[in-house]
Amino acid sequence: MNFIHLKYAVEIEKTGSVSKAADNLYMGQPNLSKAIKELEKETGITIFIRTPKGVTPTEKGREFLKRARELVNSFDRLCDDYEKEKSGVTEFSIAVPRAEHMAMAFSNLAASRQDNSGVRLHYTEADNRSITEKLLSYDIGIGIITLGRDKEKKYLKLLDEYGISYRTLQEYDMKIICGRESALAGHKGNITPSDLSELSELIYADSEGKERISGGTGKTITIGDRGNSYRLLASLPYAYTWSAPLPESILSGYGLVQLGADSFKRKCKDILIYRRGYEMSVLEEQFLSELESVREDILLDKKN
Repeated sequence: MNFIHLKYAVEIEKTGSVSKAADNLYMGQPNLSKAIKELEKETGITIFIRTPKGVTPTEKGREFLKRARELVNSFDRLCDDYEKEKSGVTEFSIAVPRAEHMAMAFSNLAASRQDNSGVRLHYTEADNRSITEKLLSYDIGIGIITLGRDKEKKYLKLLDEYGISYRTLQEYDMKIICGRESALAGHKGNITPSDLSELSELIYADSEGKERISGGTGKTITIGDRGNSYRLLASLPYAYTWSAPLPESILSGYGLVQLGADSFKRKCKDILIYRRGYEMSVLEEQFLSELESVREDILLDKKN
């Protein structure tokens, strides 16, 4: 079996198109189609079938491609690791949800390594789907996703199917964040759906809309940057957003108020994900330690 043919098949699966895969591989479409036919002949299975929207794997093809992707990614990772070894560079790459406690942990990690020229740090904020895809494609060593109770069982089953290991880092009640001038700011007790009925919810451009639970009119303001959300909330009295608990330094710095919303029963978990058998690096262990320290600091803010 030709290893390069495995790379071809994985690229076709990724793009869902023979022509797009051929462009990405800088080769002609006829030659790519020929290579896939040879691979199917060698394996004795039909890997792809054509549909009006492109190509899609067969049931046996999906099983084959899962193993092929693991081989290709392992090989690419092996090459990358030894290239870094030659250059003397240590890299840390992680993808996480848009959340202040994640950013604070990364900031602490970066600050501790500012005098080390042999370290490259990569930090990406994304939605759960993108984070999982980055892990599967070996773009990151570890990732963190956030799951609500209603999504947890289904998503963890998906991770099991992908061969991804996971463990819970923390569980918390989501909070409603608004500006000090908001009508919600002076609300006594917990927020209910009727309190949000005339307000607009701030959501991120890549957030999964089906996870929204505003319970109101469905009015939204879509943004792409976490920092912008704080400024908007402070200046728009009719806007709010959902968030993991924020530290007092952010709330006071931007003029924001954090409110409980127990009536929504919106509990979430931060879940660490990594490939099975993966051994975490010193930097990855340090990031998780920094994240735990940030969590403890936020809990201390609440007590005070």
